[in-house]
Amino acid sequence: MLKNNKGFTILELLLVLAITSVTAIVLMPSFRSQELRNFESEAMMILEDIRFAQSMAIAHRTNYRIRFDIEQHLYIIERAEASIWVIVKQIHLTYTMFIPPIQGGPIVQFTPRGTTGTAREVRLASASNGTRGNYIASFTINVGSGRVRITNIGRN
Repeated sequence: MLKNNKGFTILELLLVLAITSVTAIVLMPSFRSQELRNFESEAMMILEDIRFAQSMAIAHRTNYRIRFDIEQHLYIIERAEASIWVIVKQIHLTYTMFIPPIQGGPIVQFTPRGTTGTAREVRLASASNGTRGNYIASFTINVGSGRVRITNIGRN
């Protein structure tokens, strides 16, 4: 007489659970390292765009600025023409950007000499609330020289 087995044995269920667990353990570090690489890539893009705006201000002998829109997760590079600002480039970000409150608002402006009127610090974080996340990058812009550098990138 044949038995009509409907379902799985406990051994089969444990075997599937073990395979799934091992796969998750193996893939999780790879996913985290990919996330860090993506974050570092976005941080380097911001750094290069800040340097681009500075070099364009020097080359064209006009003011360039970067306006950071924290709510929209984007920044805009603009060039001064007569009395208006013309958009040169607009970049949407994956990660949250925040700027410590300072006079002048979330704007970095370069003069034709490549300097800024005030020192600036811009931060990028992988958290959705912008204050605490897994990764953080800080950019500082020197007021006298206009030098731009990443002062911190890594885990928060």
